[in-house]
Amino acid sequence: FWLKPSGHGGLSNTTSSDQLSFAKRAAMALTQQEDTEKMLVCKTHLGTRNCDYRMKRYVFRRTVDGIHIIHLGKTWEKIMVAARVICAIENPSDI
Repeated sequence: FWLKPSGHGGLSNTTSSDQLSFAKRAAMALTQQEDTEKMLVCKTHLGTRNCDYRMKRYVFRRTVDGIHIIHLGKTWEKIMVAARVICAIENPSDI
């Protein structure tokens, strides 16, 4: 077990599930950073000059040339949601 400060000024024991949760979050952060770097290398963050109103919330900024830069953090989150949905399908032939 690990000791961590508790809310009332003392030390409390953390369970192995807390440690696992922390380990999962750390691994997920590392994965997100690696995936974001790969997306940058592939230039997936570069959009077009035209931007549909439904895409505005995913635009990070616009260059002086008028090219929209896509927010890779939000892109990664949506990819993870899509991956969870695909994994939740019981029969792969349904895809």
